[in-house]
Amino acid sequence: MNYIMVEGRLGSDPETKSVGDNTLVTGRLAVRRYDPKAEGKFATDWYSLACWGTKGAAGVLPKMGKGESVVIFGRIELKEWVTREGDEKIDPSIFVMDAIPKKWLGEDERSEPRSSAAPKKSDDLPF
Repeated sequence: MNYIMVEGRLGSDPETKSVGDNTLVTGRLAVRRYDPKAEGKFATDWYSLACWGTKGAAGVLPKMGKGESVVIFGRIELKEWVTREGDEKIDPSIFVMDAIPKKWLGEDERSEPRSSAAPKKSDDLPF
C-alpha cells in the first residue's frame, strides 16, 4: 500500500490550473524532521503536491496560503530527473487525497512546533 500522512507548512500559495475539463491544484510542502547528524537541529524535506478536481483537498488547498500549517494525506511518488549539469535529482511528489488545515484542528497557526529539542533518549525517561 502506498499511503503517506505528513504535517508541514505550505511553501507557496497553491496554484489552480484548468487541464481540459478538469482542475489541477499544485503546491509545495515543507516538512521539518529531526536530523541526528546535525547535533539536535532539524532539516527540512520538500514535497511537491498535486490534486485533481474541485472537492476534498482540491477544494481546500486553494483557500490556503504560503506558510499555513496543514496535514496532508495521499500517495507518494518519487520523480527522478537530471539537471542541465548532469546531476541526478529526486523530487518526492504527493498526490493529495485529503488536506486538513491545522487551524481546523484548533491549533494556533503562529505557534512553534511542539518541541524544538531533540527527542529524549530511552534512558532519559522517568520509568
